[in-house]
Amino acid sequence: MGFHLYRSKINLLSHAVKITPVAILATNSTQEYVYSYTDNEVELNTNYFYWLQILESDHNNFFGPVGAKLSSQENDHDIEETLLGNKLFANYPNPFNPTTTISFSVEKPCQVSIDLFNLKGQFIKKIFNQFVHVPNKKHNTVWDGRDSQGKKVASGIYFAHIKAGAFTKTTKMLLTK
Repeated sequence: MGFHLYRSKINLLSHAVKITPVAILATNSTQEYVYSYTDNEVELNTNYFYWLQILESDHNNFFGPVGAKLSSQENDHDIEETLLGNKLFANYPNPFNPTTTISFSVEKPCQVSIDLFNLKGQFIKKIFNQFVHVPNKKHNTVWDGRDSQGKKVASGIYFAHIKAGAFTKTTKMLLTK
């Protein structure tokens, strides 16, 4: 449906305030779209943390924080994305046809696997299975809507399940044709 941005001077979402008075509307397209927002209420040489809230019809997810510091020195802007710990992000786009991107972050280097299942819990395909050496960074993998034999799967609900060390999580995806 859309997005809200939150900002705080400390790295705690519970202390953040919403800085978008109205939701930034989503394009809901299968094409990639770049959104932007300019925060004009910041002080020089002050650290800030930002979170993105994704507004969906059945729930809202927060992502972040992204740390930023606007310096008074020309060309000395320090903006660094800090993904804390293990996360499985919502796939994009969702619903999708024919491909979707699944993103994740790990807190430390480890073996990561992402398996896909249908609504009945039947295994569809392993789309990621490798050792991830770079922690606290967003990693992406793409599913092309095909099973492990290369056949296109039917429209419906699918689940992506990540296992990264002891961390596991599942997210729901909708394939439409």
